[in-house]
Amino acid sequence: MTYNIHGCVGGDGRADPERVLEVIRACDADVVALQEVHVDEAADRNFLRGLEELNYRSMHHGETMRKSFGPYGNVLMSRFEATAVDRVDLSVAGLEPRGAIRMCLQTPAGPMRVTATHLGLTRRERAWQIARLLEEPQNDPSLPDVLLGDFNEWALGSPNLKRLWLHYPLGASFRTFPARWPLLALDRIFVRGIRGQVRFWRIDSGQGRIASDHRAVLAEITTPG
Repeated sequence: MTYNIHGCVGGDGRADPERVLEVIRACDADVVALQEVHVDEAADRNFLRGLEELNYRSMHHGETMRKSFGPYGNVLMSRFEATAVDRVDLSVAGLEPRGAIRMCLQTPAGPMRVTATHLGLTRRERAWQIARLLEEPQNDPSLPDVLLGDFNEWALGSPNLKRLWLHYPLGASFRTFPARWPLLALDRIFVRGIRGQVRFWRIDSGQGRIASDHRAVLAEITTPG
């Protein structure tokens, strides 16, 4: 699951972390990537504490910057054991800091690499960030691999998307933003090296329509046996 939660501020302009947690609980995904996680350090508004109560086995908060209320960034969590966790710095000088979280997971079907990210707002910035992700030394093409997050890419003819499709033959391209009337396909899941079937869908029901200004996207991976 990938979900830009917009600091738990919904399409109606109301901040409500519980609505976002409800969407995550309802999706019941084994791996969850969240973007724009605003952590208010006031004890009664700590969203990370709510995530911890979901009892995922591995959870990593990749802080990209510190705002007045506390840390801000990405979260990647999994019900599977993480045998390795790495952070990739995708920041470009003079622009908003960006990053990615990469986990190597031990799943029932074997090892799998999962990378969660939130790319920048300019095309040139995203081109460099995509190249950085694809050229990472840990990026072993023989390992089943899932890349997911908010890519801030929506144009069908985008050279950046074409480069991603060359490396990841399967992917989701649903319109996810703005959540109330989705027009732009910003949030994506890319998959490669999977022996089995992959099904993608977008959350269009319940709090998923209003809890954030993005819709969530899911992938179901079914492996033989």
